[in-house]
This record gives sequence, C-alpha cells and structure tokens, in this order.
Amino acid sequence: MRAFGGLLLAGVAVMATMAACGDGEDRPGVVVVEEGSASVSVSGTGTGTGTGTATGTGTGTMTATGVAEPGVVEPAPAGAAQVTVDLSEWAVSPDTNTVRAGEVYFLANNIGPDDPHELVIIRTDLAPGALPVNEGVVPEDQVDFIGEIEQFTPGTSASGVFDLEPGNYVLLCNIAEIEEGELESHYELGMRTSFTVR
Repeated sequence: MRAFGGLLLAGVAVMATMAACGDGEDRPGVVVVEEGSASVSVSGTGTGTGTGTATGTGTGTMTATGVAEPGVVEPAPAGAAQVTVDLSEWAVSPDTNTVRAGEVYFLANNIGPDDPHELVIIRTDLAPGALPVNEGVVPEDQVDFIGEIEQFTPGTSASGVFDLEPGNYVLLCNIAEIEEGELESHYELGMRTSFTVR
C-alpha cells in the first residue's frame, strides 16, 4: 500500500507539472505509471497559472499482472460430459481419467490450501511428467495446447468447457513463481495427470 501511495503522489506531481506548463486553462489528463509487473492509472485535472503554480487531484487503482482472483463457475451446457477436478499442493485429481469425445465441462476446485492454481489441457502422447519445461513452465506454444481455466484463488471453484477429440491428454497446473528466493514450478512439483478422451 505504501508503494501505491508513492506512485499516486508521483502521478499527481506529473499532472501538476503538465498543468503548470500550460497557459492557465484547465487540462484534464491521465498518467500511467508502470513499475515491475504492476501498473497504476491515475486520472485527474490540474489548474495552473503562468507563474508555474498548480493544484491537482487524482485517484487511482492498482492492478498487479497475474494476481489470481476468485474463480467463476458457469452452468454446464446440456449434454456435455462433466469432469470435476481438485487442484491442490501438489496434485491434479480428476474424478475420472476417461471421458467420451465432444463437449466436456470441467469444474475445477482449488482446495489449496495456500496457492492459486489453474487447469491447463494439453493433447499429447507423452507421459504427464515428460513435457518440455522452460524455467518451470511448460511452453504452451511448443505443445498441442487445447485451453485452460486461468488461475484462481484457493477455496474457490472455476469452470470451463472444451471440445475434445479422441486422444491422450495431460491436465496440469502451469504456474511457476518465486517463493522465498526459489523457483516453485507447480508442474514439476507434481501437478499433472494423464487424461483420455474416447
């Protein structure tokens, strides 16, 4: 919160400077300040005189890229096969490993207890632990990536519907993060399992 306040003050100072350089008329403006993976948008108006004094106000919100939110569950489409998957540290546990081809509704439960998780579906004949890995992440452009339910917070659920053809698949969590100075790859820690579509 302290960092956000500093960024907000910096944004107001920039707007005030912009207004001071004008000819005295009101100039609404928007300043976007980026730092690391977070961005802050500050908007406001500034008024100034030819002597260079200015006043301004601003409000803003901070959103960090990649921060998980609670999952969203949509109703299952009529006729879709349903698979319930529990995601936890460090397992992907579907209630079935085989389903018929066609529309498949996945209901993913993040039972945590601590980390956000996601459910990624990859079509492959490789064993679940044999996928390529780059810095703890399976590169989705180097595999037959089908789709995903994006990361969501522990204690919540999320859903997704995918049209799956017959074949072999891997269900996995593809999050990698730095924990206490060490790379923590959810996939490499065991969050993967085989899945078959007939």
